[in-house]
Amino acid sequence: MLIGVSRFKNGDQNVRGNQISNLKYAGDDAQAINEFLRSEEGGGFAEDHIFLLKDEKATKAEVEGALAKLRKTKPNDFFVVFIATHGVLAPQYDTRLGRTIEVPYFVLYDSDLSNM
Repeated sequence: MLIGVSRFKNGDQNVRGNQISNLKYAGDDAQAINEFLRSEEGGGFAEDHIFLLKDEKATKAEVEGALAKLRKTKPNDFFVVFIATHGVLAPQYDTRLGRTIEVPYFVLYDSDLSNM
């Protein structure tokens, strides 16, 4: 699974006090990894064995769908997960610890930072 988000749905806009800056090369990096994996030196993987999710295709629903397919791997299978995007630490109350902790998230195309 290759994820590269250079353009975000609300990129470079102030939405309820939050802003996600668009990136320059994240989508290109995922594309380059895709091309390498499909090449002979990268393993010659078939296109239908690689989930390339770039920009508007890198939504929460698409990523969850790709992860569901990865769950079907067998013991001798292997997979690569490549993610090029922003990350964010979001405060979340942990009932087990009884305090607020920071939880890491990857920012996807359709992420809404005000809901974290």
